[in-house]
Order: sequence, then structure tokens, then C-alpha cells
Amino acid sequence: MAPRKRTHDDGGDTIEEVVEATSALRPESSRKRARVSINVQDKDQGPVDDESLASEDEDEDEELSNAPQSPPQTQYEFERDAGFHHLENIEYDDFRATQAIRRQREKQVGQNAAAESGIIESVTCINFMCHTRLHVELGPLINFVVGENGSGKSAVLTAITLCLGGKASDTNRGGSLRSFVRAGQEHGQLIVRIKNAGTDAYQPDLYGDTITIERHFSKSGTSGFKIKSAAEKVISTKKQEVDEISEWYALQISNPLTVLSQDNARQFLNSASPAQKYKYFISGVQLEQLDNDYKMSRDTLDRTEQLSDELKDRIAILKKEMDEALRQAELAKQNGDLRAKARFLRSQLAWVQVLEQENILKQKIEILAEREQRVLEAEQARDTNSQNLEDLDQQIARAEQVREEVVAEGATFSQKVAAAEEILEKAKRELADIHQEERAAHTRLKNAGDHVNKTKDLIQQEEERLSESTGPERAQKDSELNNAKTREEEIRKQQSLANERTPALKEAVNVAERTFQEADKLFNAKRKETLEAKNHRDALMENSGGAMDGYSDTMKRIVDAIHNDGTFAHKPVGPLGSLIRLKQPEWSKILEKTLGDTLNGFVVRSKGDQTKLSRLIGRYTDKPPPIFISNQGHLDTAANEPDEDFDTILRVMEFDDDTVRTQLIMNASVEKIILVKDRVRAQQVMFNQAPPRNVGACICLHDGANKRNHGLRLTNRGGNKSTSPISPPENRPGAIVSGQPRMRTDIKRQVALQQEIVKQLGQDLIAMTHKQKDAKKALVNAQNEKEGNNQAIQNLAREIRQAQADIQRIEEELDQFEGADDRLETLRATLREHNEEAEQVGMQYGNMRLQKETLSDKVREEKKKVEALKEEGKDFQARVNKAEGKVRGLNDARKVAVSSKNAAYDQAAMAVQERDRAEVKRQQYVNQVAEYTEEAEKVCQERPPIPDGETRQNLEKRFKKIKEQLAAREKRFGGSDEELFARRDEAVKRYEDIKTQAQDVEETIVSLKRAMGRRLEIWRQFQRQISARVRNQFTIVLSERGFRGGIELDHKNRKIHLRVEPDETRKSDAGRNTKTLSGGEKSFTSICMLLAIWEAVSSPIRCLDEFDVFMDNVNRAMSTNLLCDAARRSVSRQYILITPNAIEGRARMDKDVNIIR
Repeated sequence: MAPRKRTHDDGGDTIEEVVEATSALRPESSRKRARVSINVQDKDQGPVDDESLASEDEDEDEELSNAPQSPPQTQYEFERDAGFHHLENIEYDDFRATQAIRRQREKQVGQNAAAESGIIESVTCINFMCHTRLHVELGPLINFVVGENGSGKSAVLTAITLCLGGKASDTNRGGSLRSFVRAGQEHGQLIVRIKNAGTDAYQPDLYGDTITIERHFSKSGTSGFKIKSAAEKVISTKKQEVDEISEWYALQISNPLTVLSQDNARQFLNSASPAQKYKYFISGVQLEQLDNDYKMSRDTLDRTEQLSDELKDRIAILKKEMDEALRQAELAKQNGDLRAKARFLRSQLAWVQVLEQENILKQKIEILAEREQRVLEAEQARDTNSQNLEDLDQQIARAEQVREEVVAEGATFSQKVAAAEEILEKAKRELADIHQEERAAHTRLKNAGDHVNKTKDLIQQEEERLSESTGPERAQKDSELNNAKTREEEIRKQQSLANERTPALKEAVNVAERTFQEADKLFNAKRKETLEAKNHRDALMENSGGAMDGYSDTMKRIVDAIHNDGTFAHKPVGPLGSLIRLKQPEWSKILEKTLGDTLNGFVVRSKGDQTKLSRLIGRYTDKPPPIFISNQGHLDTAANEPDEDFDTILRVMEFDDDTVRTQLIMNASVEKIILVKDRVRAQQVMFNQAPPRNVGACICLHDGANKRNHGLRLTNRGGNKSTSPISPPENRPGAIVSGQPRMRTDIKRQVALQQEIVKQLGQDLIAMTHKQKDAKKALVNAQNEKEGNNQAIQNLAREIRQAQADIQRIEEELDQFEGADDRLETLRATLREHNEEAEQVGMQYGNMRLQKETLSDKVREEKKKVEALKEEGKDFQARVNKAEGKVRGLNDARKVAVSSKNAAYDQAAMAVQERDRAEVKRQQYVNQVAEYTEEAEKVCQERPPIPDGETRQNLEKRFKKIKEQLAAREKRFGGSDEELFARRDEAVKRYEDIKTQAQDVEETIVSLKRAMGRRLEIWRQFQRQISARVRNQFTIVLSERGFRGGIELDHKNRKIHLRVEPDETRKSDAGRNTKTLSGGEKSFTSICMLLAIWEAVSSPIRCLDEFDVFMDNVNRAMSTNLLCDAARRSVSRQYILITPNAIEGRARMDKDVNIIR
């Protein structure tokens, strides 16, 4: 919405100033300032030369004397001029205008000040006329644009006119914008910057302190605007916005006296006749625009009066039609009783049909109640079968848990057998060791006996020997003997320590062996798992994304055969897994195991199709997938599902066929099994209190070590809590990629998930590698330490024997130095030692024999245990087979339960369908009763009494008879009663409407005449006051040079006569005709007239081109000073004056004057 136009107050009491001449009678789209281009000369006429100017001066008197005094030609002109009585008191009007101008000048204090808004700051021309780029910065007050021809002076005014919305023809420089594009260029551009500050700014919040208007045009004829803010942001591209800005600041760009182009200035200043001057005057002060608007108003009034006459004729015609219609309506009233009877029969006939439909509706309601009871019974049977299926699912879960426990126990049992065999081997090794020690003891016992016998022989020899021993050699031998005994004692201590370490080192080797075997087993398993994960990842990356990628070639052949078989009543749907898309891939393997064989199944609609499909599948495999029969449509499970906070198996799936969704709901209750990733939270949900609403079970991810892709199933029924493991499914041979899931997922997301698994497995494998190496290193170290200890024991045994041999040798040598008694005593002591040693070795040998027997018994016992465990293993396989058999039996029972559940669902669905059909029928008859009732109420609002036994046929006969009677009467009257009454009402309405319309038109005519009179009175007052103001301003401006004279505004003859007396010495002030003036005086006089009109027109900018062309230097200087003085008196007005002559030396320069060269 455009802002309201500001107003200007010059301070006068009664003299009004024209800002814009508008009329409220014009439409809003045309409420713009008048754009008048006055060009008296013919467009084809060449420039005016001096001879033509002279001839026009000579003809002026003849024009004045011979001017026709023709009266006004139209009624509007008579009313507008009113005999020109408002212009008769010229002296009084001039007096009031003089007083007003004097008061205005007295109020003017200080120097002229620049306007805060509405003035032009700069003009830029690009590829315009003959200029590549022309930029002019304008001052806020007085601007003289000086330059030679072709320098771009007049281009500035032309650019202002075009850029601010003017037409090309207004400039007298061209007929269209394309003619202004510089030669050799395709596009031109004009830019005008308008100051927009202060209280009178135009939308300052939007535009800021400066408004930039750009106009673009091209050789092809295209043109457009861009209106920018101070921040160079484009606010609008519409010309309407340019017009609104010009309207706001009252720029009047198209006013021929606001912007006097070169041709108009030459015409106005030098060669305009009185009639032409008058035309410039009424266009400049907007009197002509107001006159045109009021003419349009008068035309509207005339058309309205013509319409009023036409309406009066129409009223007479409609009056006759109304009287005739009233007469016929009076005749129709005579059929009242017969028509009342017909209306009663008609109402009975209408309501008897309602009664018939109500009786049928009662029957439909009874049928619906029966169908409702069947639905309740079928739903109870369906719920019972569903509960049985859920119970079987729990039993299957428990049986599978038992089977898993038995299988897990089998792994434990294998460990028990291995441990028993290891104990047996250990006992055998200990028995072998005791055998070896027994042989060593037997050898020592034999050696001890030999030593005893040998000592006895020596004693015997000593007793016989008699020898002497003396000298230092004995001391040396004693020292050697002591050292040898000390060394033997130390070696024996080392041997004792080594023997004590032997059992611990053996156990350490056994522990290290078991640790290494376990680490190597885990490493191999982890390496296999990592390799499988990498292969799975690579397969996923190469996956084609096909629905059958997770199935064997056999299954694909079955699907192809089904597709090619045209004998099915309805094509089977399946396999079910190929029609499921899983939105969360991390649940893939767990749900594959949970849903099991169901994902391989097919769904058919009839028993016949089931038999055909079973035979077809039998041709390809002896392990057929399950085949389900279902006629179910979409099952609405919204009321049976858990809260939205939980994911369920159903919610993480998308289905290509709604039959698959229905089958999984019926077979696996997927809508009631929630999925919770965290085990702890799953236990909190299921076990801390009663399970959430509509939750049958919960599946979570297993967080145990080496349990990736494993899950747990948690249930809580009546406080009976259970947790069963879910192992990942085994690979299906024949799939495109081993381990490929049957349910499709987002390949990119699944690859990313598998990549993360591979990365984690790689880290685990590295850790396992380190553990395996550490275990291997520990085993080698233990074995080395054991072997080192054994080697040390053997070495120590050799050293002991060596030490004993040294002791014996030294003692024999010492015996040679001892006396016979001492040596004999020594030998006897040695004999005692050998006897003690032989006795001790004998006891050890006996103990070893006992220990050997004990170890032999232990070996036999452990052997029996191993054999017993192996026999138990055979019994364990029977338990596994039993557990497997129980699972298979329960699965078979589940198939039967699923079939029963499906049948119950089908029965419930059929019952619901029958109930729904009955409900539809009931609703149809409810609607039908309502429709019949609505139609009957249109006939008769209240239900009439209908006798018992009355039939519609009887009523129709009676009604038909009365209708025939009425038809005969209507034929006589020319229409039915309703039609006659309707004609009467319509005729009365038309008559009243035309009377109201005629009255409104008369009121409009009165209002228009009253408004027209007021507007013409204002127009006359405006004409009177503006004329007085111009006359006084003209006299005042002339007096500033010492001229005398006046201006005569002959509104009756539409001419302006100027009287000027330039000679101050002449006493008469009547003035001379302008043709007696010199060329400079004549131009000066025209400038005085222009300034007088400018003072009466309140435009913020005033432009004049080549005002001093036909003046001599004296008049040129005086005219320039006169323009400067007038500009300084016009506060906050911007003047743009163009001259080809120099300004310096002939104008009173000041800081408010801006000279642009």
C-alpha cells in the first residue's frame, strides 16, 4: 500500500498552492499526476528560425483582435464557468494575493536551506544518447549545468524525465526508449538517486536515507525498473512503485513547466503565442487535469440520468405484468380445498414409504445382532487358538533351551572325557616314573650289597696288614677328604631341591599345555569367524540387492516354476522372506532364527492351490517349506500393539505384500514381540514388574563374550519368568552368498554394520594372537625349565657318584697312613654304613613296590572312569536325540496349531465380513430411512396418521384421481397454483426491485449533482486564487529589475497577454505589447512569467533548459541573478538550470550555487 502523500504549507491564508491536481472520481489506478507534453509545432516541422519568430511577433496583434468570442459549447462548460462571475473582482483578488505573499515573505527567516528529502542527488547515464557514461552530482539548491553543445546538458533533464517514469514523447527527443540507446550498443541504463531523509521521507525503514531508481532499456524495446534502498538492496521492480515515490514527493515530472526541456523552453521563452502561453499555464498549474476529471464526472452524471429515464419506462411495463399476475393468483385460490386434500394424500403417500423402509430396517437390525453374536464366538475361538499357539511357542522355546543345554552339556561332557583321559595319562606317566625309580633303587640295592661284601673283604685284608703311616702327606689327604665330603653334601642338597621342584614343574607344564591348547582353539575359532565375516562383507558389497539372494538355487527354481505355472486360481505369495525389508539390519540374524522356516513358506488362498503347490515343490526337494492358507486382508493391530516407545518385529519390517504381514501376525505374533538392544533394560522392562501392555515377549542382543549375533528371548507370564538363548542361524547351502539373510535390508547400512563387525573381530583376533603367543611362550618356558631341572638332576647324580668315588679313593689312601687298628675301625665303620645304606635302599625299594601297586590300581581305576564316560557319551547322544525329537514334535504340533489359528482367523474374518455386510445393509437402510424421512419432511414436516392396513398402492390411486382433477383446472388457468403464485411473487418482486433501483439512481443523480456543484465551485475558487497569485508574482518579479507591467489571464478566451514597460522614466505603467520588446527583454519577460507560475506550483525540483539562448549579455546576467534570487526565496526547492554560456561574472555566486561543467 502506498503511503499517504505529504502536504506543503506555504503559510498563506487563502491562497492555495497546487501540489497535485487530482479528482476523487477517477479510479485509483489512474490517480496520478497529469503528464502533458505541449508541442505546438508539428513533429515533422524543422527547428524554428528567426524569420518564423519575427512573423509570429507581427501576427500577435492580429491574433488578439481577430480571436473568436465563441460561447461555451456544452452544458458542463456553462456550469463550470458560471459566467466567469468569480473572476470579476480582480482588484480584490490581487489585494488578497499581495497580502498573502507579503505575509509569507515576512515569515521567511534566514537563508535558504536544503530539503531533507525529495531532491535529486545525482544522475548517471550509461550508453545513453551520445554518452558512454555521464555522471552528474547535483547540489541541493541551485545547479547550473554549463557546457557546449553535445556535452550532455540536456541529456541530464531527459534522463531525469525517463528514469522517474516519464514517457519518451515527453522529452521531445524521441518516440520510444530504444531511440535513446547509444549507437553501437544494445542496452542503456539510467540511474537517479533521490534524497530520502527527514520527517517527510518515503518509507525510511525500508529505503533508508537514499532511494536509487534505475531504468534499463534496450534496442529490442524491453524496459524495466529497479528501485533500491540505501544499502543497494532491490526493493521493487514495478513502475507503480516509481509512480508512488513521485506521487509522495509531488515531483510532477511530466508537468511541462516543472521540467522544461530544450524545445519546450525555446517555445515558451521565445515564440509562444498568447493561446500557447495559456495552454502552458493551465497545464502547469494542473487546471487542465482537474477540468478533464470533472468532464468525466459530468459524463457519468449524464449516463446516470439516461439510465433513470430508461428505468421509468421499465417500471410502467412491470406494473402491467404485476397486475395480471395478481389477477391470476386470485383465481388460483379457488382450488384450496381440493389441493389441501391432495397435499394430505401426498404427505401420507410420502410417509407410507418411510414406514415400509422402517419395517425392513427392523429385520436388518435383527440380522445384525445375530452376526454380532457369531463374531463374538469366532473371536473367542480365534483368541483361544492364538493363546494355544503362544503356549506352544513357549514350550518350543523351553524345549529348544533344553536342547541347547543338552548340546552345551555335550561340550562340557567332552571336556570331562578329555580331563579324565588327561588324569589317566598322568597316572600312567607317574607309574612309568615309579617303574624307573624302582629299577634305579634295585640297582642301588645291588650296589649296596656289593659294597658290603667288598668292605668285608677289605676288613679281612686289613686285619692281616700291618703297615705304618707317617709324614705330611696324611694332612693333605685329610684336607682332600674333608673337601670331597663337603662337596658331596652340597651336591646332595642341590639334588634334594631339584627333586622337590620336579612335581611343580610337571604341573606347570601341564597347565601351560592346557592354556596353550585353549588359546590356540580360541584363536582358530576367532580366525575362522573373522574370515567368515570378511567373506560376508565382500558378498554384501557385491550383492545385487535381489529379493532371492538369500535363498538356494532350489528355491529359485521353485519360484520360477510357480511364476510359469498358470493353473493356480491365485498365484502363491512367497517365499515370505523375499517380500520383507528389514529397516534395522542389526536384528537380521536373530530374527532369521526367530522366524525360522516361516520365512521359507508360501501363502495360498485355497486348499486346491495348496495341493498344487505342494506337488510342484515336491518335484524339487524332499524338505518342502510350509504352505499357509489365508484369505485375510489387512489386519488392523493398532489396538493390540505395545506403546510407540517400543520397537516390535512388525515395526522394523516393511512388506511388499500385505499378505506376508498378515501371515506373520497370525503365525508369529510379531506385533507383540518387542525388540530392546540392551539386555539390562530388557530385563528391567520384562522382570521388574508386569510386562508392558500387549507385550508377549522381548528379544534383546546377547552381551556375553563371543556371543555376537546371539540373542535372548525374555518372557513373563503370570510371574513365570524365563530367558532362553537365540543362536544365529546356520549357513544355508546353495545361497548366492553363504550366510546371506533372507530378509532384505539397506545394503549400504548392512555393509557399514558388517564392516564394523570385521573391524572389531580384527581387533579381537589381534588380541587372541597375542594370547596364543604368550601361552606358547609360557609352554616353551615351562618345558625348558622342566627339561633343565631333569638334566640338572642327572648331572647332580653323576656329580654325587663322582664325589663318592673321590671320597672312597682318598679314604683308601689315608688308610695307608693310619695304623692297623684305625684302618680296621674305619673299615668296620664303613661296613656299618654300607649295611645301613643297604637297609635304607631296601626299605625304599619296598616302598616303591607298594607305591607301584597303588599307582597300578589308580591307572586301572582311571581307565574304568574313561571307559564309563565313553559309555555315558553313548547315552548322552540318546538324550540329544530325545531333545531334538521333542522339538520336532512341538514344531509339528505348532504347525497344527498354526493351521487351527489360521482357520480360526479365517472364520473370525468371515464372521466380521458377514457382520460388516450386515452392518452395511443396516446402515444402507438407516440412510435410506433417513433419506425417505428427509424427502417426506420436505412434503410434510409432521408425520400424518396412516390407518393400519393402508397400502401405498391405494394411496397412489386416490392421489392420482385428485391430481387429474387439478390438472384439468390448471389447464383452464394456464398453470398450476404454485406456478401462478410464483409468477405473482416474481412479478411483484421485479416491480419492487425496479422501483428501488430507480429510487437509488435518483438519489445517486442528486448526490452527483451536489458533488459536481461543490467541485466546480472549488475549481472556480482555485482558478481565481491561482490567477491572482500568478499576476502578483509576475509584477513582483518584473519590479526586481525595475520593469513595470502585468499579466492578463483571459480565461474566457483562453489566452494570456503580457504588458511590460522596461523604461522606468515613462510615467505611464500601462506597459507595452511584447512584440515591441527586444529579444532579450522578451525572453526576460517569459522567465518572469515562468517564475511567477513556479511560485504557484509546489514541486521540489524545477528544471529549465537553455533559458538564455536568445539574450544579450546584460539580460543574460539579469535573468541569471533573477533566477538565483527567486530560487533562494523558494525555500528547500532544487533548481536545475542549463545554459551553454559561462556563468562566472554575471551571477551573484554563493555557497548555495553549484556549477556543473
